Amino acid sequence: RHGNGPAPTDWCAFTEGYLTNTSNLTILYLKYEDIRSDTAGAIRRINAFLCLPPLSDAAVQEVIAATTFEKMRQTHAEVSANTEGRTGKGRERLSEGNVEAMNGRVRELIGRIGSSVVDLRSYAE
Repeated sequence: RHGNGPAPTDWCAFTEGYLTNTSNLTILYLKYEDIRSDTAGAIRRINAFLCLPPLSDAAVQEVIAATTFEKMRQTHAEVSANTEGRTGKGRERLSEGNVEAMNGRVRELIGRIGSSVVDLRSYAE
């Protein structure tokens, strides 16, 4: 466990609740890494999920500009205080033992629920 984040078992229980979706909610699953690697595509997926009219390229660029990490850092003090706005920080902060424990819990989670809803294998590498 590091900082104020959830312990691995808490994260797995939280994640399992969403991924098993026993209430049959309509949920759009997006991984942070996918949003970072294809922000415009993620915005278009969110827009379509919300059944909104398609966005022009200019409108997508406006959304991207309004939702950058730097923009959020300017308007929300808690963003600035709690994160650096990049992926991979957990691997740098956690000990090898913590990473192995987390990977084990994620492998258990994948085994219980499968990975048909969302591919969690990248988290268990």
